[in-house]
Amino acid sequence: MKCPVCGCQEFYVKDPEDEFETHGFSVASGDVRFADEGSALEIQDVTETYCDRCSWHGGLGELKKS
Repeated sequence: MKCPVCGCQEFYVKDPEDEFETHGFSVASGDVRFADEGSALEIQDVTETYCDRCSWHGGLGELKKS
């Protein structure tokens, strides 16, 4: 899966309890893999996701299948 604008496979989400804390992850293999192995966030298709390289953001389900 990759960003529909730039093709990047690195993303982040904002912590629902602290809007200033973010959690980075990749979807290179199609599975969400957090950079911080201890992250317990649950990401669903509708979770607001931000590209790490460009200005795209939207639901995780909007990402292109590679």
